[in-house]
Amino acid sequence: MTSLDQFPDVVLLNILEKLDILDVLSLRKTCRSLYNFIDDVCPNKNLQVIKITTFSNAIKLEFVLPDSQRITVEYDDFHGTSCLVRWTKIPGNPKIKKETILKNADFMGVASRDLEILLKHQKTKLTYLKISFQSEIDAESLDFFPRILESRPRPLQIENLDLEVTQQSQLLQILPFIDPDAVSYLRIERYGSRGVVLEIDDVARLENWKTLRNSIHIGWNNGNIRDFLNFSYVYVKFPIVTVEDLVFLKETFLHSSRMNCVYLQVVTPVDLPELLEAFGPSNDDINYMGGYRKRWFFKCYSNPDDILSIGFNPRCLHFQREN
Repeated sequence: MTSLDQFPDVVLLNILEKLDILDVLSLRKTCRSLYNFIDDVCPNKNLQVIKITTFSNAIKLEFVLPDSQRITVEYDDFHGTSCLVRWTKIPGNPKIKKETILKNADFMGVASRDLEILLKHQKTKLTYLKISFQSEIDAESLDFFPRILESRPRPLQIENLDLEVTQQSQLLQILPFIDPDAVSYLRIERYGSRGVVLEIDDVARLENWKTLRNSIHIGWNNGNIRDFLNFSYVYVKFPIVTVEDLVFLKETFLHSSRMNCVYLQVVTPVDLPELLEAFGPSNDDINYMGGYRKRWFFKCYSNPDDILSIGFNPRCLHFQREN
């Protein structure tokens, strides 16, 4: 009986095209010749969603296919010398679960090679990619991320990118290697300790960062409002903003034809008398939650039919284009 690795390449490729991700990843671990063949020619699986979660001693990959099938693969350190791999496929009848132990294998190496196969051959835009770093893993241990992304013939296209990190170096493993024109929504949060500020000074200097154009949601960070003026919609949290920052934001907004909404949260209350001196007299009203706020209205220079509305309370400011 002819073994699978002895089939002609064309036949083997046809077989791979009919298999799902779980089967391909399992088959890849059976022998060296299939491992190499799949690495070279694995067909595009048109993944819609990828979620990657890293722990200190495990990595979990989750995939959603066009038919809404969900597949989870977990890679756990096993006694420091081997890798325990668990597969789950939903829907299944019944739900498919299996596991295997790969001896003399590092969990991070096994996971990174599987992920590389899938991302290397991903040709369509991902609807959603989430990467969650749930431990203080140093950048050198995660160097497989840039290696995988650099191996692609073109930057990875992602519509919605969701990053949970513990340090700036983890962002620098991802953001330089994505297609900024494809990103509609970017979310960045610091994982773990609430209120701890995430450093983003190096991130804000990236060329990819400067060319992002759509929406960003970012938690407490040490950046400056100037780091976010290329986005159309901004939700950002700072420890402090100055009135000088707010005046600069107002003037930039008034001259911009692209900016639509900036929502700022701050820890240190903004000095209202200084802001009134800079913005002029305000109107008082009640927001949708029933709280009192100050409001200013300015005609946009970029389009006289548009109005910049600024809502203020000491720890929240909302800049909104209205027409």
